[in-house]
Amino acid sequence: MKNVFEFLHLSRPRHLEDLLAFLRIPSISAQAAYRPDIERAADFLCDELKDLGLTVEKITGEGNPLVYAQTELDPSR
Repeated sequence: MKNVFEFLHLSRPRHLEDLLAFLRIPSISAQAAYRPDIERAADFLCDELKDLGLTVEKITGEGNPLVYAQTELDPSR
């Protein structure tokens, strides 16, 4: 457990910067003028989730995009 806390402590600046980069995207879904930024926010999330090893799908349609991600469970764990 000590290794987990050490990892979290050491990687905090990077994770905080990633979060702040995401929050800087003005993705206000109630305003059509922000549609490009909404797409950019969805792409950002897709990239971050892929980096974590998840299978990611961005679903697009008439409305705002939906980001769907999942991980395969290891039955031996």
